[in-house]
Amino acid sequence: MKTKLVVLMTLCGMMSAGVAQAGTLTITNATPVVDSGDIANFTWDDSSVENLWTDFRIGTIDANFGQTFTTKSTGGDFKAVAFRVGNVSGTSSLTRKHSVRVVAVDGTNTTTLALESNIAVAGPFTTNDWYIFTLETPVTLEGNTIYGVDIEMTAGADWQTGVAKLQYNPSDVYAGGNYYYRRDGDPSSFIANTVRDRVFHLDIDAGPPAGTVIVVK
Repeated sequence: MKTKLVVLMTLCGMMSAGVAQAGTLTITNATPVVDSGDIANFTWDDSSVENLWTDFRIGTIDANFGQTFTTKSTGGDFKAVAFRVGNVSGTSSLTRKHSVRVVAVDGTNTTTLALESNIAVAGPFTTNDWYIFTLETPVTLEGNTIYGVDIEMTAGADWQTGVAKLQYNPSDVYAGGNYYYRRDGDPSSFIANTVRDRVFHLDIDAGPPAGTVIVVK
């Protein structure tokens, strides 16, 4: 009988290559539970919010709301990202559509690892809710590595008609990354704000410790 050695670190490098798929968006008032390989910032300032709407720009730059983060030593499968709603702008019966993107980070440059588009939600939302974007296909991340995740509203409402105002903290409370705006396109780049962090939760199923050898007989 032959024995095969599979090194986990090699498996972790096999990431989804930027193919657009369709995930899901759920809205809940319950704060996500942090476990396993999860990463979160639950420190917020009630007055620090930002409209998530279709034509958001920084000057002339189309901007996607994002946060960089550093994975734990085990890495793992990135399954979902949640952002907290600090306030609501107007009301709308329109179905809102979004995209969510996980990116590799090199300085301020990004390359897409996973993109899921046309994520729709028509349900109501209110202050203190959480927007939870769940990927249809999780993406495997390496340990102790900086990545980014960002979202964009692609259709459904302008800033006056029923958009969520997402919370951020106006100080650097999460040491593993920073709030950013990513430019459209892939590869792309982002504008980082090193004294801000978004209020977020990342659902990551931790892998075995780095360097673990799995023996398959």
